[in-house]
Formats: sequence, C-alpha cells, structure tokens
Amino acid sequence: MKTTIIACTLLVASAAYADAFDGTHDITRVFDTNISDGVTLESSSDTLAVSTSDGVSYAVEMNASGQTADWSMARSGDLLSLTPQPTSFDGWTLCNSYMFSDGVNRAFLMMGQEAEDATDISISVAGWADAAGPVALSDLVGEWRMQTVENWNLRSDPHEPFMSNTRSVTISDADNGQATVGIELTSDEGIQYLLMDFDGNVFTPAEQLDNCVLHHLAIYTDGQGLALTRIASEIDDATDVSAAIGLGQPIPEPTSLSLLPAGVMLLAARRRRRGRC
Repeated sequence: MKTTIIACTLLVASAAYADAFDGTHDITRVFDTNISDGVTLESSSDTLAVSTSDGVSYAVEMNASGQTADWSMARSGDLLSLTPQPTSFDGWTLCNSYMFSDGVNRAFLMMGQEAEDATDISISVAGWADAAGPVALSDLVGEWRMQTVENWNLRSDPHEPFMSNTRSVTISDADNGQATVGIELTSDEGIQYLLMDFDGNVFTPAEQLDNCVLHHLAIYTDGQGLALTRIASEIDDATDVSAAIGLGQPIPEPTSLSLLPAGVMLLAARRRRRGRC
C-alpha cells in the first residue's frame, strides 16, 4: 500500500509540473525600449499566452499595445528558454527570452535588438504570483534557494545566453511592514542586504543600494515560493545595464527534514539536483 501511495504521488507531481507554464497570463511588463541612453522604464498591461503539447516545446504569444509577437521556447525544469536563439522578426531580433514557473510564482524576461542599430537594445521583465490573498510576512522569514538567469552587461553581447546560477536568499522581519532581504551575489562578494517594503504579496525596495542603481526590483510570492525580477545599471555608466529573473523555494530547517517521510525526502533531493542543472 505504501508503494502505491508513493507512485500516485509521483504521478500527480509530474502532471502538475508539466502544466506549470501552460495558460494565458495577464502581466504588467516593465520595460525600456532602448538602453543605449540609460534606463527609463515604462510599464504596460499585456497578455502572455503559453501552450504546449508535450511539456518540452512551448509556443509563446505576447500581445502588447495591440501588437502580437510569437516565438518558441524549450523547457528545462522550471525554466523556459528561447529556441532558436536568437529569433528574427521584421525589423528586430529577439535576442533572449526566459520564463520561470513553479505553477504559481512566475517571472518572465525578453531582450530585443533593432536590426538596423546594434546599440538599440530593449529589455522587458514581468513577475507575478497567483496568490489567493495577502501573505503574512512572518511565513516568509527564513532561508530560500533561488535559481536565476542573469546578464550583468546587456550591451556586451546581446545574443549571448544569460548565465544560470543558484543564489541563496534570506528574509527577516524588519517590522512596520518591511523586511531585510539578503541576496547572495557571488562566492567572493557575499550577500547584499536591502530593506524592502512588503505589501500584499510583493517586496519592493525601500532604499537604494550603494553600488548600483536599482531601476526595478520586485519579489512576488504566494507564501510558498518566490519570483524575482530585476533591472539595474552601474553608478558610473548608465548604459551598463544588468537584468535578472529568478524562482525561489524555501530551504527546510534541519530539524524539520527528519520529520519528512522517506519518499518525500527523495522527491525533494531529486528536485534540488534538477534545479542545479
């Protein structure tokens, strides 16, 4: 009987996992149509339709400001990536596009380049969480593991795929509806801490960092996972622009791991290994 229960659990998890991206999503896209003169962000309410027949190859259609663009993406775990990369349209090129999803928390990114002007690079991000209602900040306090795709200089090689990394994130309650959020940068740079406002189910910066200009940073949550979007630039070079999106899951406390059934621990271990790919 136990074997049957584990098998059913695996089957249900696989079915839910395969449909994590599928659907039509109303998004608020934050974007700059040309970063060559620095970052000036705009926002728009758009529609992103994602469909698949096999859980591996996905068709994406975005309707923005009355214009429609469609392209293909391929799945690897919780991440979709543009394929073929890059993809050419009439007058512009989609250099990179990525989408994270755990079925509830999602982050999306697209980066384009004008065909007649290689310095005319656009960047767009959108994040959202299908939360049933406001989330309690106290439920988010702790350590998280976040998978990211990121590019620290968009103009250097617009057609180069983004880097994939795994970052640690810590969240602590700073009172009065604020949280201190620490995001690991690199192994030699340590963790960068930032005071953030928390409203409903979204974290936004309450202050600026001292080593860059944060043009946009938001972390969305349903209380169980995180989705991150970020656009920043260097203080001494406004055209040196970086962008990242990420998807995070809580790291269980060591004492709670011992209480999990063996089958659940096995599933968690397999999911962590898949996230490092």
